[in-house]
Amino acid sequence: MTTILTVGCFDLLHVGHLEHLRQARAMGDRLIVGVTSDECARKGPGRPINTLEKRMEVLNALKMVNKVVPYADGNAVNLIRKIKPDIYVRGHDYLEKRDDPNLILELKAAIECGGETRFTTGVIHSTTDFIRDHFENFAVLPQATQEWLRAFEKEHPASEVLSWLDKAAALKVCVVGERITDEYVYVTPEGRSAKESIIVWKETGRDEWEGGSSAVAANARAVSDHVVLADCGKEIIKRRYVQRPFLTKVFATIPRKSTVEPFRDMAALTQADLVIVVDYGHGLIPAGIDARFIAGSTKFLALNVQANSLNWGLNTLQKWRPLLDYGCGAKYPDYIVVNEAELRLALESASESVEYLATAMSDQWRIIRGAVTLGHSGCLTLQSFVSSVHPPGQHVPPFADKVVDRMGAGDAFLACTAPLAAVGAPAEVIGFIGNVAAAIKVGKLGNQSVTRKELHQWVRSLIA
Repeated sequence: MTTILTVGCFDLLHVGHLEHLRQARAMGDRLIVGVTSDECARKGPGRPINTLEKRMEVLNALKMVNKVVPYADGNAVNLIRKIKPDIYVRGHDYLEKRDDPNLILELKAAIECGGETRFTTGVIHSTTDFIRDHFENFAVLPQATQEWLRAFEKEHPASEVLSWLDKAAALKVCVVGERITDEYVYVTPEGRSAKESIIVWKETGRDEWEGGSSAVAANARAVSDHVVLADCGKEIIKRRYVQRPFLTKVFATIPRKSTVEPFRDMAALTQADLVIVVDYGHGLIPAGIDARFIAGSTKFLALNVQANSLNWGLNTLQKWRPLLDYGCGAKYPDYIVVNEAELRLALESASESVEYLATAMSDQWRIIRGAVTLGHSGCLTLQSFVSSVHPPGQHVPPFADKVVDRMGAGDAFLACTAPLAAVGAPAEVIGFIGNVAAAIKVGKLGNQSVTRKELHQWVRSLIA
């Protein structure tokens, strides 16, 4: 018996799927089809249209399919090692994606298990294109967002946006910022204590992710092929107690000592085309003179200065504003990402509109590229109003259809857009990719990073 294995999402079964399965089945005696989980099949808002159970049921009804199995990893490597197929088959469209990291791992695993790899032939049929072209009226995104996307793709089609991402992939990126470990301790309430006026919580499990600068570096790898993390000293552990099944954060703790030593790895800055600094305010960059020295040592500086519970109002962008009388080669940051609170703290304003403050900040800081993230309202791109060469920024709507966890969305926005800013992509393209990255990120639990495959899939899902 010759066993053939092929895998995919198979969201809406179409003629392209049928031809692929027919060719695969003709290669041997027994065809096994691996189907990606619902989480891994999130190729855009509202995807997958059909649940894993329904997709498997449809495939099981086909005569050429002998067995259907689910898998939940980002690639099929573990499934290949478990089944050990004689032939591992991918579709004709994957011939154009032979440099895809996951495909490379899958093909290698198949060969290591004693099998061979093949590709089917024929016309490429894209489920994503079919859904986008024929089911737009049933999209989960608001009508105003769909209208924005249609106007955007007329100016910036998917091929152009993806070409900007390809151009940014060649950059050497260095990430600077405090190293943080984000830990989730899952708890359920047991009831009121018999002797105290408190709720007793029962611990049921825990997860741990790399956060802070490590998370930024991981997200940056969705765009750049060359990302390094500067030596930023000892990590800080942030522990959050999360109630299941609602994933409600009950409370959080930090270590008694929550500061790190000042940054000293200056050599890493001069070797990079782009330096992404995430200043979390835990002592890595303690003073303005340190900030200005770092700024003066980089070719292109992308910056976020975070406001959090430990430094509220004390760690603002003003630390990074250079003074003309400093002779240390200081300069303005080349790209800035802030949220609304960080913008208001930097300009000491509680009443003016975000648009007014964004304009003021663009002029004061001579910003050529930047963004204000607005959470569920999307983002506002920043561009310098001093130069007539660059038109004003604009509001970009959000694209998230499902919010599991908001943690790390701003870091993903910064990490995925900074390389685009460094290669000179238009502001609206930067805002679009930033909101795509944020939409992917909020659909994940904890600090799981955005992948390049997801980023490209969502771009193709949203625009043609």
